[in-house]
Amino acid sequence: MNYKAGIEGLLFLVGDEGASLKEISKIFEIKIAEVKGIIEELKNDLESEDRGLGIIEYNGKLKFTTKQQYFDFYTKLVEEKKKRGLSQAALETLAIIAYNQPFSRSEIENIRGIAADGMIYKLKNLGFIKESGRSEKPGKPMMYEVTGKFFDIFKLKSLKELPPLTKLSLEQESDLFGSEELETVIENNVEGKKTLPLEDVEQEDQ
Repeated sequence: MNYKAGIEGLLFLVGDEGASLKEISKIFEIKIAEVKGIIEELKNDLESEDRGLGIIEYNGKLKFTTKQQYFDFYTKLVEEKKKRGLSQAALETLAIIAYNQPFSRSEIENIRGIAADGMIYKLKNLGFIKESGRSEKPGKPMMYEVTGKFFDIFKLKSLKELPPLTKLSLEQESDLFGSEELETVIENNVEGKKTLPLEDVEQEDQ
């Protein structure tokens, strides 16, 4: 088996949540020392000028990150999307977290049926959600909850003011999570704050 290719694919799948050396060792049934060697090989491979990703270790978790020298190009894409407002996928993810918090990435994915790491990263970057610690469940996944900005923008005093799920239609959800106030905040974020590289966002949220 090509463990280097397998570990590279694993780091892509875990996304922003990352994976520890111990977790990778357990998944591939190889020694931690061997995992360390493979990670170093991957880091060396990614240092090439024709590669746009790198690997960082933050709080014991290994994850992919984009390279700093291409930051300005990626910012253009993210800011353009911000100007168009949150996508339906982002609104759904935000609603799931608001109604179920604290909630993990895997729990969100179980509901939506698709990967959620991109949506979580976007909502964190906009300041609507934050990390709230790790679950005691196996693997100790990172948990997420809404921020004070969420309550401010949607004019909520508490989560109790959210409409009951049994009465919340898709149209009502769009009204609640797609208001003009939200568009204003997104535009302000574009004008006043650059989208940060992954490692900077992680540090800022601590």
